[in-house]
Amino acid sequence: MNIKKMYKMGRYKEIVERYDESIDPVDAETKRYVLSSIDIVDQAINEIDDLQNKYIQYKRSRNMDEASYLQLLEDLSYDAFVLDEQDLCISVLKDIYEFYKNKYSENDSKTLDTLYRIGRVVITFQRYSEGLEVLKKYYYAKKSLYGIDDLTCDALEGITALYSNNGDITHCREYNNYLYEDSLIVDGFGSERALKACYTVADCSFDLGEYEQALLQAQQCFSMQKKKFTLFHDDTLRTYYLIASSYYKLEKYQESYEAASRCLEIREEMSGKYDGQTILVKSLLADLYTQFEEYEKALDLYEDIQFYYKSENDYIRLIYILFSRKHLYYRLNDAESIQKLDLEIYDFYLKLYTSGFSDEIDQMSLLEGLIFSSSNVKEYDDFFKYCEEYFKEIYENNHKITAETLDVLYEMGDVYNCLNRKEESFNAYVKCFNARSKLLGENHPDTLKALNEVIKKCMDQDKKLDYIRLNEEILKKYNDEEHLKALYLLLKVENGDKFLQLHNQISSQLQKRSSRERVEGYLELASTLMCSEITPNADFFKLMINDIDSYFRAFHESFVDDILNDQTPKMSDQFIEVFYKLIVLMLQLGFDVYDMLIKTKTLLLNLERCHSSIKKDEAYQAIFKEYSLYKEKVAHSHGTQEKGLKRKLQRLEEKKKELLAPHLTILEKDIHYKDLQEVLQEGEYLFDCYCLEDEITAILLKKDGLVVKTFKSSHLESALKHNQKLWESMKHLYICPDGDLYNISFARYINTEISYLSSPHDLLEDCEESSDDDLDIVSVIYPDYYDDSSESRGQKGVLYGSYIEGMYINQLFEDSTLLSREDATHDNFLDIVSPKILHISTHGEYVDSDQLMENGRLCLSGYNKTDSGYVTAAEIQDMDLTDTELVVLSACQTGQGKSIGGEGVYGIRRAFELAGAQTLLLTVEEIDDYNAALFMKIFYQYYKKSRNAMQSYQETQLYLSDYQNGIKEFIQFKEDFKYYLKDEIHPTKLKMKLIQLDNRIKECMTQKKMLKTVH
Repeated sequence: MNIKKMYKMGRYKEIVERYDESIDPVDAETKRYVLSSIDIVDQAINEIDDLQNKYIQYKRSRNMDEASYLQLLEDLSYDAFVLDEQDLCISVLKDIYEFYKNKYSENDSKTLDTLYRIGRVVITFQRYSEGLEVLKKYYYAKKSLYGIDDLTCDALEGITALYSNNGDITHCREYNNYLYEDSLIVDGFGSERALKACYTVADCSFDLGEYEQALLQAQQCFSMQKKKFTLFHDDTLRTYYLIASSYYKLEKYQESYEAASRCLEIREEMSGKYDGQTILVKSLLADLYTQFEEYEKALDLYEDIQFYYKSENDYIRLIYILFSRKHLYYRLNDAESIQKLDLEIYDFYLKLYTSGFSDEIDQMSLLEGLIFSSSNVKEYDDFFKYCEEYFKEIYENNHKITAETLDVLYEMGDVYNCLNRKEESFNAYVKCFNARSKLLGENHPDTLKALNEVIKKCMDQDKKLDYIRLNEEILKKYNDEEHLKALYLLLKVENGDKFLQLHNQISSQLQKRSSRERVEGYLELASTLMCSEITPNADFFKLMINDIDSYFRAFHESFVDDILNDQTPKMSDQFIEVFYKLIVLMLQLGFDVYDMLIKTKTLLLNLERCHSSIKKDEAYQAIFKEYSLYKEKVAHSHGTQEKGLKRKLQRLEEKKKELLAPHLTILEKDIHYKDLQEVLQEGEYLFDCYCLEDEITAILLKKDGLVVKTFKSSHLESALKHNQKLWESMKHLYICPDGDLYNISFARYINTEISYLSSPHDLLEDCEESSDDDLDIVSVIYPDYYDDSSESRGQKGVLYGSYIEGMYINQLFEDSTLLSREDATHDNFLDIVSPKILHISTHGEYVDSDQLMENGRLCLSGYNKTDSGYVTAAEIQDMDLTDTELVVLSACQTGQGKSIGGEGVYGIRRAFELAGAQTLLLTVEEIDDYNAALFMKIFYQYYKKSRNAMQSYQETQLYLSDYQNGIKEFIQFKEDFKYYLKDEIHPTKLKMKLIQLDNRIKECMTQKKMLKTVH
């Protein structure tokens, strides 16, 4: 405290004692205060004995008139105050209080003013509890009898200060509220005392976690401060910061950001970049950038904050900032920066340690910091040294065992484990578990975490089983939610009859859980079943089938819940890893599970079909939008209005379910392979494939039987080639691929009629008869990529064959719409709605992406020059192609995508299926645009007659397999090329292209076959 404030408070004796040796080095003002204090203290020393004697005599003889007696009391109380004679001073002041009380009354203004003086003096003597009660007594008495005035407001300031110093935020806010209201009356609107009280009320509300109230109070204060001080004032900006902080706590991050940004701008202009208040605002902004996941911006701010605390030598806050930066680098997966920060943190802890401990951190906390930071930087010798010192300090000085002490034990277990000292690691975890059980309770999360490590590190299998059983017993008593996890763990180590009993117990418990919990639970059961030592027999088979059936039922409920809550439902990846693998293995072992495989593959595809159809249901989406609106209204409603809104919400919920029901029927279809056999005609076969790691399990189904074969993926080509007689004996082969098999052209190896199915169930779907209506066709051809770059530079070259392809289609179909050149854009493509035929001739490409439906693309106008010159599979799947009979993708790699065993291929093929297209003709390999144009001309000639895509495809292949037909068509193609492109390309380039075509025709005639045929 500075000397001027001490002098003002009357602490003269303390000033004299502080400067009792010499006052020569001090400045003139300080010297003046010191000399004055010496005079006052000396005078008090000279007077007090005489005054005390007179005081004693009066008490004995009452030999003094009232005025003289009162003056004696005043002088004696003053000298006692100066000399810090606390008991004497307070006793004399109480005599003055009794004098006025007896002479006038307890409620007289002079009596009450003396009571106020007693309160202030008592507080000065740091007897806070006594002073608080005196000031409160004065305030309430004075206010009730005489109303409020400057002194009552002063009393309130003292009361609020005492509550604040005592950490009593609730009472601090209460009396600051009184102070604010009284100050408005006594001092007038906008007085500094009123504004200070108003701010403190808001600040207390913030500290109490009542952020809505804090925000409203701070905004009220801020409005008054701007009028009195303007925005460029320290008090106004302090309130502005409180507003920003309140918004942050209310998770209104944008509002918080706007307030904090403006506050920082003004702070830096007023006080500079590294002022303490500026740093506070920067800390808030760093938190906001973290919420916005703009980690680099947050790190930039932390650089300034770190610089400030480093300049202040505030190592405690520096370490906190370093931990904040470390958290951000975790988000950025920047291991190198994390390692550097760990070294810095350790270095600052060492500086605190070597400086003889800091006033701001106790020895035990500092040692704990050293222990954990030395572990992070792998300074294990130092780690054990500090651990030894830490526990020595505990035992020698009888420090209380805390949760942090037990964290040190846990860390010792981790370090021993890193050093491969397994036994010591296990013992440390055991000690930690036992100690945490006593201190925190056996069901505390940290206790159970230690027990989990004990289980992991235990090498003795019998002891391990005991610990696992102990874990199950604890969770059974306290935590029904976690008990299931304990049972799963126990299931992994039990065997025989105990395994079966435990499996049934878990299955029974799962029936009472939510659909999502059951989905996760049955996956865990099946996973454990796969890893168990139980021999795959009839009982094993029965368990597995029950688990899968239960899973499907739970998933159906979970799917509906997700849709109703506007979440994107998806089958867990673990399902593929567990159930799919389990079923295929059972099939390979000879169990009759083919029906379950069909159900699995069909469900995986139908889930997406169902979700896609729901997204396109305008009635459902309108109801859902209305439902969301009323749900928001309910959240902000009150009183009688709330009941009506809830009834409305319930009606909308029922309407949602009603509209949802027709979409869900696709998930309820249950088929058997015998149903498939019934629809297969003589000579027709289904070739159904299932990929599992590096193996393919193939089912060849015919009308009167099935064959299961398993072979390595690398042997597929030889398997297809070596069974030519079988393929040739077939009239028609339906192929249902899986995984990477979607990217193979089976027509290369199998010489028979082929149709592709996305799931075996599609074999049962009735193909809609094509109407006799005129065919309308939309063709997307010959996009303008904006230059003629070669694909070798990562760009797309011009497809002249695509242009001719479009001209052929335009000639064949009267109702034909062409989107070409600059019209073949992203937006125009997505505006296409359900033509009978959609024909696309452009480059296709496959790019690697974590988003499965983002890896398939069709290149459109502007591809080489803009970021929007393509459509992705994700965008295509949301198109409406419900009435589209045929989609033809005359583009390279349009059948490729990300393949997942059991789920098929995610790419353009899947996208058009989900958009509603009934039949697809696409490619899985590179194709030549000239051959593609020639092929499509013949294909559409046949298709216009038959309206049957498969028949037209086969007739086209048969026609072009006669190379003489191919040569004839190629010669015609050359003439068409010359005719259609004479105005499209430069004469020199046209001449060169025609020469190339002549050379290809000659080569075909020499080899007596078509080159680069389409598959």
